Amino acid sequence: MTSPPPTGGAPDERFYFTWRQLKRATLKSGVSAAGAVGGTAAGTALKDLSLGKAGDATSGAVSVVVVGQILMAVLGGAAAPDAAGAVAGMDIGTIIKDLVGGVVGGAVVMAIVGAIRNAMAK
Repeated sequence: MTSPPPTGGAPDERFYFTWRQLKRATLKSGVSAAGAVGGTAAGTALKDLSLGKAGDATSGAVSVVVVGQILMAVLGGAAAPDAAGAVAGMDIGTIIKDLVGGVVGGAVVMAIVGAIRNAMAK
């Protein structure tokens, strides 16, 4: 026979986010969504480079990681998606910069991937 779980006491902390982790995850999700929006918008505007709606959105969302790594290598320190690590000093300017960077990065990478795909198809 098993005993019932204890009442009272400390909750299991494996299932709880700290406030900082929650803000960091939310910002990263927002930047990835902005990349997907940028990729989709670029695919709609550049019909000949489009990868289809799902391909445009996926390449845009993935581009956030790629562009973030490139910016981090070129500029040093934290780049757009990794700036979420410094979330304690997060302000509206940082959020807008990250979201705009996600949209632009998503559009640019989607166009590059579409151009490569078209070149390989020839």
